[in-house]
Amino acid sequence: MTAAVKPGESLKYHVDHDEVAPESVLGQILSLIRPGTRVLELGCATGSMTRILKSRHGCRVDAVELDAVAAEAARPFCERLLVEDLETVAWDAPFFSGQTYDHVLIADVLEHLRDPGRVLRGVRGLLREGGNIVVSTPNIGFAGVQAALQAGWFPYGPTGLLDQGHVHFFTRFELEALMLSCGVVPVERRAVHWGPGDSEFGRYWQQLPPQDRQNLLATADATVYQWVVAAELPSDDAWRRCVLFGSNGAVQERQFARLSDQASRLQQALDDAERRLRETLDRAQADASRLRELERELQTLREQRDRAQTDLHRIVSSRSWRLTAPIRGGRQAVSALRANARRVLASIRTRGLRPTLRRVAQRLMGRPSIPVPPQGGTPSELLAGDWGAYRAWLATYELLPPDGPEQVAQALRDPGLWPSIGVVVPVFNPHLEWLDAAIESVRRQWYPRWQLYLVDDCSTRQRAELAARLERWCKEDPRIHVVWRESNGHISAATNDGVALSNDEWVTFLDQDDLLSPHALWCVAAAIRQRPDARVVYSDEDKIDAQGLRREPHFKPDWNPDLLLSYNYLCHLVAYRREEVVAAGGLRQGFEGAQDYDLALRLVERCAAEQIIHIPRVLYHWRVHDGSTAQDVGVKPYALEAGRRALQDAMQRRGVSATVTIDQNLVYRVRYRIEGPQPHITIVVPTRNGGRLLQTCIDSVIARTDYAHYDIVIIDNGSDQPETLRLLQGYAQHPLCTVVRDPRPFNYAALHNAAVPGVRGEYVLLLNDDIEVKDADWLREMVSVALQPGVGIVGARLLFPNDTLQHGGVLLVGGVAGHAHKRLPADHWGYMMRARVRQTLSAVTAACLLVPKAVYQQVGGMDEQLAVAFNDVAFCLAVGQAGYRIVWTPYAELYHHESATRGYEYEDPVKQRRFEGEVRYMQERWGERLREDPALNPNLDNMREDFALARPPRLPAIFEPRMERVV
Repeated sequence: MTAAVKPGESLKYHVDHDEVAPESVLGQILSLIRPGTRVLELGCATGSMTRILKSRHGCRVDAVELDAVAAEAARPFCERLLVEDLETVAWDAPFFSGQTYDHVLIADVLEHLRDPGRVLRGVRGLLREGGNIVVSTPNIGFAGVQAALQAGWFPYGPTGLLDQGHVHFFTRFELEALMLSCGVVPVERRAVHWGPGDSEFGRYWQQLPPQDRQNLLATADATVYQWVVAAELPSDDAWRRCVLFGSNGAVQERQFARLSDQASRLQQALDDAERRLRETLDRAQADASRLRELERELQTLREQRDRAQTDLHRIVSSRSWRLTAPIRGGRQAVSALRANARRVLASIRTRGLRPTLRRVAQRLMGRPSIPVPPQGGTPSELLAGDWGAYRAWLATYELLPPDGPEQVAQALRDPGLWPSIGVVVPVFNPHLEWLDAAIESVRRQWYPRWQLYLVDDCSTRQRAELAARLERWCKEDPRIHVVWRESNGHISAATNDGVALSNDEWVTFLDQDDLLSPHALWCVAAAIRQRPDARVVYSDEDKIDAQGLRREPHFKPDWNPDLLLSYNYLCHLVAYRREEVVAAGGLRQGFEGAQDYDLALRLVERCAAEQIIHIPRVLYHWRVHDGSTAQDVGVKPYALEAGRRALQDAMQRRGVSATVTIDQNLVYRVRYRIEGPQPHITIVVPTRNGGRLLQTCIDSVIARTDYAHYDIVIIDNGSDQPETLRLLQGYAQHPLCTVVRDPRPFNYAALHNAAVPGVRGEYVLLLNDDIEVKDADWLREMVSVALQPGVGIVGARLLFPNDTLQHGGVLLVGGVAGHAHKRLPADHWGYMMRARVRQTLSAVTAACLLVPKAVYQQVGGMDEQLAVAFNDVAFCLAVGQAGYRIVWTPYAELYHHESATRGYEYEDPVKQRRFEGEVRYMQERWGERLREDPALNPNLDNMREDFALARPPRLPAIFEPRMERVV
């Protein structure tokens, strides 16, 4: 059906038509459709009518249906099927391009649409000469409805004449007038009769007095339950057969003349509109030409900028630049001192000469620069959608060696096993030029040990030309093999046929309209040779548009199990050991649209994390076109639902109690259930003179948290302000709160290390006193994630009070660490949805951090060498080193009034020196680990928090030994 429906809702319209009575609505419809003709059926639901048209009437049927679940039931009876909403479908979309039909069937659909006229106008251009549009719709003038109205009821129901999904109601005249207004002429009308007393309105009918019943039956169309009307394109013959005209000849002639005049005026208006459209298109083409010219100019400027940035990077990275740093620093300091001469003199008077000279010397000598993530500046090209900048970056940094094939040939002379790779391409009604390009991209591979398996899934368009092309490819290259399926089994069955034909050690998959980079299979083979125990190898990818322009790169993290439960981030290119694919049962039918996601979920369960290899290079180009999920995942809602079912099935297979939903961002959310007794949580809140911030924090936890089993330990670190002391005295009397006095000099790590051993909870939640609870289920969400196997720490999504992102997880950037997506608007998706989905990270902030007490103690607590900064990062790194996952969840969302209690480091020279010392300590203690974050692709800048392009990328040359990354 159409209109907004839940998946599977249209299953209620399924009917098994074993016998077709001529007087039934189906019989009337079939009488208006010629056997053996081509039919477009709108709103086919489960295909009840489609099956009859195909099997008994010999028609070839294309169909459109919104409900993806119902559509799958109808698919076997359709030549082609489009899952789309009739309210928004584009009638010039590729599905309809070049298609015409003898009949357009709209059975019990118009009443579900907000704008039924849009559909009638849209299908006019799809009718062949002599064709018709067949419409059936309930009759609102049915006497049963009138009886219900007289009784004071308008009884909506799940099905029937007053179906709850109906938003329009038609009498005979209203339906036929609508047809006329949309430019088609109603030429035949059939009525389906039903006694009011035998219908769903029977009880209302029986309540009417006999005379009222008689009066109702005397009205026109009283016993007509449904109308079936056929309409044709305007012609003299159609106008003469128009069913709106009565039998009176004179009346008929007047109506014919009036309507002919109306049709002439409408045709004139249509001609004028077409003329204006042509003029608009001409102007648009001129504007588009100018736009392309401006884009070329902009591209040139971006390339110049990138070259300048590359030159600048080369200079500041040079040895001479580093050697002259003290001179530059001294010059800047001297300039600053000159500009502040009055302050120098004032310092001499107040502090004395010697202290002032000491401060001047410090300024002149300078301090070592501490790399920290920049604030502000140019936004990330990837977040801004600046694909021109991405293409300029490619031109600068993705420079493939021209002798790549020769270097590969030289490498293959080395002894040892080089894997053979089977590339499987399921084919169905392809765009032939794009299919040729896909095949050619395989033939251009530097790595020669591949076999290509093209599996045609019983294509229905251009079969002769398709066969000729594929035969030509097979003759040109013996590594190319073609399988012709005898029936359409959809993508999973077709792919399985290709895997079955393959005898290669590894298999990978290529869509019929996508492209491989020339070095793709070489990079995969080299990674496998380097890691013989590998079972899954995946790469980065981007998209390519109809003009061949690359865009939207997906620079992926290394193996990230929690991100894979949010969406299929592996996607393309993925290679698997063939024996693993076969052992897992191949691609499962019933998951079409997400069959690759289902396979990935099953295969990663069969291997260890270190056997999942990530190649951080763009090796796959995903074609963007109308109707592809590369353009918009929402164009295939059935694929989203199939992915949800695959993920739900994975949860059941893994023994995880959870419900999988599709959230508002069209990603998956696994809602873990807390089985058995809820674990007790102790919330630890350190404070010193927190005052109102502390009050907001504690009161919001108590008032807004729907998790029952928790207590709060407040560590008073020497508060002396009366307001805070009064608050602490009050909280000490609260049944949920305990106040612990610890007046030592502030050391965040030491305060927690002293408090945690004595807390009641099985889990400890570290919480800053400047946090405010936003959503009631924040703690339940964090606990449900923490209970999952292998999880050691869970972090939350924190917002600034102005609803921008403060903490989207911690990235190892800026020399130590920074907050991902900092200051991004709260409703922004972030880079590749990563501001809105659960994922595995290297660290999270301790401003809101949940950890099992046993794990806290297992790693020895926090590092007390880090009194203020980075103790949470070091703690997370230690927990990760112990074999646990660090998970950030966006579904626990709180406000963070960051540094409102202690202030920022740069505001105080003493704090700045301490901060610099903590940076140096982190780099000495965790230096190797800080160099590359598994959650941050080396093509992304590790001096920024906003997923900007790295200039240059932190990658070896293609023919250097290390090109893959593992966890």
